[in-house]
Amino acid sequence: MAQLLQRSLRLSGAGRSRLRSRAASGVQARGTSPPRAAARAALEECYRLGLWQKALEILAEMKLERALEPMRPNPTVFPYSAAMGACAEATQWEATLQLLWQIPMQSLTPDLLCLSACLSSCARARQPKVARQVAQHWSERSLRESLALVRWILRKQDVG
Repeated sequence: MAQLLQRSLRLSGAGRSRLRSRAASGVQARGTSPPRAAARAALEECYRLGLWQKALEILAEMKLERALEPMRPNPTVFPYSAAMGACAEATQWEATLQLLWQIPMQSLTPDLLCLSACLSSCARARQPKVARQVAQHWSERSLRESLALVRWILRKQDVG
C-alpha cells in the first residue's frame, strides 16, 4: 500500500507532510492501522486535489488488500465516498455511477455523501435523466428519508 501511495500521489513536500500528518492522526484517533490510515488520508487528498484516477487506484488497492486478508476489520463506505467525491469534482459521472453500484456488492449501504457526489457529477455533466434514475432508484431503497435532499441537490444543480 505504501508503495502505491508513493507512486500514485506526486505531491509537493508540504502535501506529503500533510498526508503523513493526517495518517498519523488517523491512527491515533481511530485506532486504525497505519496503511489503512494512510490510504484514508491519501483518498482525502485525492478528493481535495481532484485526482480522481489516483483515488480509483487507491480504492482498487484497498479492495485487493481486503480480499487477501479476510480477517481485516469490516470495510466502511468512506473510501467509496471519498473516491466518488474526487470523481465528482472532475465531472466523471460514469465513474461515480460505477462506484455507487459497487457499494452494495461490498455489503455496504451508500450514504448521503455517495448519493450527493453521484448526483452532483451527473448534474455537472448535464445528465439529468441519469440523475433522476439514480435518485428514483435510491429513494425507493434505504435512502427514502433523503429524498428531500436529493430534490434540493437536483434543483440546486439546475437539472430537475
